[in-house]
Amino acid sequence: MNVVKYTGDTNPSVWLEDYRLACQAGGASDDRFIIQYLPICFGENVRAWLEFLPADSIGSWADLRKVFVGNLQGTYVRPGNTWDLKNCKQEPGESLHDYIRRSPSSVARSQALLMPMSSARSTAGLTARP
Repeated sequence: MNVVKYTGDTNPSVWLEDYRLACQAGGASDDRFIIQYLPICFGENVRAWLEFLPADSIGSWADLRKVFVGNLQGTYVRPGNTWDLKNCKQEPGESLHDYIRRSPSSVARSQALLMPMSSARSTAGLTARP
C-alpha cells in the first residue's frame, strides 16, 4: 500500500477515504485492521494528536471518521475562490515583482477558476505606476 502520510495539510475527510480505499485495494476488508494500521500513515504532529485521544474512543469506522475529521478539519489550507483572488491587490509601495510573487499562491489555491477569469482577476489587482 502506498499512501501519502497525513500531516494535516489536506482535507482530512478526503484523505481518510483515500486511505480506506487503498487498504481495501490491498486486500484489507476488516475496518478494525484498517483503523489499527492508521497511525503508521500519520505525520508526527497528527500522531501526537492521536496519542492524546481517550482510550477506547474509536470503536468503529464511523467513530474514527467523526473524531478524525472533527478534530483535523481546521488544519488544512482550503482552496481559494474568486473572492480571494479578487481581493489579492498590489499593496501601496509593493513592487510588481513582490506582488507577482505573492499572488500566484492565491491563484494556485483558487482551483475553481477558469484561466481567463484568473488572468483578469490577477491583473485587476495591479496598481498603475508611472
